[in-house]
Amino acid sequence: AVKDEPPVYIEFTKIYRQSEEGFIRLLNKVRNNEMDAQSLEALHQRYQPDFFGEKTEGYILLTTHNEKAREINTEELVRLPGEMFTYKAEVDGDFPATAFPAEETLQLKIGAQVMFIKNDLADKGKRYFNGKIGVVTELEKDKILVQCKDDPDAIEVSKEKWENIRYTLDRTTRNVSEDVLGSFSQYPLRLAWAITIHKSQGLTFDKAIIDAGKAFAPGQVYVALSRCTNLQGLVLHSKIQQHALLTDSRIVQFTKNILPLDDLKKELAQAQKDYQQKVLLTLFDFAKPIASIKELQAYLLQHKTSFNADVFVWADELLTKLQTVQTTAEKFHTQLKFLFAKTTKPEKNNELQERLNKAAAWFGAEVKAVIEATQQSPAVTDSTMHA
Repeated sequence: AVKDEPPVYIEFTKIYRQSEEGFIRLLNKVRNNEMDAQSLEALHQRYQPDFFGEKTEGYILLTTHNEKAREINTEELVRLPGEMFTYKAEVDGDFPATAFPAEETLQLKIGAQVMFIKNDLADKGKRYFNGKIGVVTELEKDKILVQCKDDPDAIEVSKEKWENIRYTLDRTTRNVSEDVLGSFSQYPLRLAWAITIHKSQGLTFDKAIIDAGKAFAPGQVYVALSRCTNLQGLVLHSKIQQHALLTDSRIVQFTKNILPLDDLKKELAQAQKDYQQKVLLTLFDFAKPIASIKELQAYLLQHKTSFNADVFVWADELLTKLQTVQTTAEKFHTQLKFLFAKTTKPEKNNELQERLNKAAAWFGAEVKAVIEATQQSPAVTDSTMHA
């Protein structure tokens, strides 16, 4: 499908996370694999390998590997004085362990640096969002308070529920149904002295310590560096070597497909017009109900002895009626295509709008008549199986 309909390449060029021009230029060089010796030297001015040991408040360490993040978080948690509190998740039904959205066993102490991993609900005041950092200030068996920077009050955190949902498409109605297979309930928090670069995607930090010297995936270094809002808030825990600045050649090649803005606008306008035409042609098409009536006729013939004679006449008349409407619809399709070809903005074309209004009135009456005829089915059967 992608090969038949290749996606349009759209690039967001306005930067919201950073405002320093020098930092933005540096990030773009990393992103485009254009780093030279001078740029690397400028980046490595932020190299402070022992910085994390200073326990600077508000910093989060981004690292390449899960094991390193777990190790740092465990060490920092153990260092804290006081009682350790343990909060177990509640798992109901089918919810695979590999899909757990939070820690099954969350261990905390007062003073622990944590990160929210879910957005707060609107009716609760949107007190937190995915990626918000805070410090635990109070713990009880069923109570957690987290104080976030610049917030006047601590947040009392409640357990959140995640659901494992199976989605099924009804090929006849085209509706999607949901079936809840299981659920996972836990406090939406994780220890956040350190997290992986992968989990940091989409997040923003004023202060971050980057440990990307062992970057192994294309774009990993760029993701890590670009999480920070400013260069002064960025600290390098490990030096970044040239070989770690990987880019995916496929992505680089794909970015060359970008079209000028004017061409994109024209393509969008044409796509909108094509879609409007497609929707209208589908609305004024009766092939599916005709097929359904033919299926009904075949069923009636297969069980002829179980039905009264009137139902066969009724089905024939209904089919004839629909086929007549379809013949008119096909002629209208030709008119629609002609009128669409003459305009760039169908919604503002008076001739097309007038023709659509008249067609809607005529076809509406015909559809109403078909519905009424369907509801007046004379079918009578002596079989409970066919009733």
